[in-house]
Amino acid sequence: MSLKAKLDVYPLENYTQTYVDVAGGRGGVAGNEIHIGTSGSSAASRPKSAMEKLLSLKARCEDEQCVHSVEGVLLVHLHRHPHVVLMKQTSQRARDADGLRAVPPSNTNVEVTYRLPGGRCRRGEAEESCLLRKLGRHLLNEAKMPTGAAEAANAAASDTVVDVTMTHNTSKAGSFFRVGEVMATWYRPHFTPHMYPYVPPHITSGSVREVRTLFLVHLEPTVFFSMMQEGVELVAAPLFDLYENTGKYGPMVASLPVLLSRVLINYCSTEY
Repeated sequence: MSLKAKLDVYPLENYTQTYVDVAGGRGGVAGNEIHIGTSGSSAASRPKSAMEKLLSLKARCEDEQCVHSVEGVLLVHLHRHPHVVLMKQTSQRARDADGLRAVPPSNTNVEVTYRLPGGRCRRGEAEESCLLRKLGRHLLNEAKMPTGAAEAANAAASDTVVDVTMTHNTSKAGSFFRVGEVMATWYRPHFTPHMYPYVPPHITSGSVREVRTLFLVHLEPTVFFSMMQEGVELVAAPLFDLYENTGKYGPMVASLPVLLSRVLINYCSTEY
């Protein structure tokens, strides 16, 4: 009998975020979607659209045959049920007269997308180091790490077995996140929006333009998230809402309940 990967999961109430134009509060609920508690404000940048990301990928593939990217699966729990931390991006942000978050109206004018935190690796960068760098950048509002610094860290660790949290010692991310097991690998053939958990049989290996690896991320009991992208906020989606819900979350996020069935989840309380 094989042993399951073990993950300590802490209550949703332990986590707080700040992002631009938020006047305070402890989050809210929209359907099954739980908004992580919010307070304060911070500077923000505009995230890239899906088309801009594809164009950026095409430009990179002029120098690289295939681009590697990583995403992290972060879990919290509410009433002992796992919730996945997602980055929710909206094309319009609805606010009421007092500046508090209002639930957007149900119409086609408001585009909502969900994704896991992460991003594309630099050439020659280790996937674990890239994920820590991206988590620090997008969830802790850290400054962008110079390309040369990342390459130097990888070169220094190339001949030595080092814990992945130490390969990014200039970042706070290693203090809050620990990169764990690989959950899945997805492939993007050509420059299409679709990704698959396999290489399609009619696609040659040389035509794969992006390989995306999903890692399980171990969270510290308490993290103060600081969002750096305007129009993006953290939400915690329960597994029962993700399951087979590709229409709302997309196939990659909707597959997480099945993948997480391989993990032994330890529900931790707020008492230390």
